[in-house]
Amino acid sequence: MARRSKSEAKETREQIVGAAIKLFLRDGVSRTTLEKIAAKAGYTRGAVYHHFENKAMLLLELMKRAHPPAQEIFDSLKLEETQDPLGTLAEEIGNTLERMLTDKVCREIHTIFIFNCEFVEKNNPVFEPELKYGAGARKKVSEYLEKARKLGQLRPDIDIEEGTQVLIAFCFGLISMAIRNFWQNTCAIDNKKAVRLFIEGLRSDAACNNVRV
Repeated sequence: MARRSKSEAKETREQIVGAAIKLFLRDGVSRTTLEKIAAKAGYTRGAVYHHFENKAMLLLELMKRAHPPAQEIFDSLKLEETQDPLGTLAEEIGNTLERMLTDKVCREIHTIFIFNCEFVEKNNPVFEPELKYGAGARKKVSEYLEKARKLGQLRPDIDIEEGTQVLIAFCFGLISMAIRNFWQNTCAIDNKKAVRLFIEGLRSDAACNNVRV
């Protein structure tokens, strides 16, 4: 039997991933086996195992393609010489969420991880990227808030660490709600506006008087 070319192997891999996304969306991760994915893709079980030895590796492939939310936020935040760190923070996070939720494949993959993924084996490599970038994202957000404080733009009652944790939690909740509303065909959320409204609520009274929302 002739060896498959790189392009054929890539096509096989793509079809397996596509079949997995469809089944994970329809049936959930725990009820989807590699055998079912092979049948859906039109390949043998051995072909699937050649590319993915287990579901953890397949889920890791999906996460690499969509990137965990914490990584998207981490990559987007670059504290520049801005004199409006809160406004810049709102713009960067808003743009990040918009990119995540308007890309079809990315939205489907995040749907799987947020709503359809019951795969919780200990030391699951799927969670490693989220843990890795989660700390980095929190550090970057806190840097923006700290700079806003130094400029007198942050409300004095806001604790930097607590404000960072609440903002990150708000973003994750916004992602979950936006995805749920999309699949239920209910009112869409303006993610950029929602983030801006939240972050503007962190401004000091003096800063609010000098910044146009």
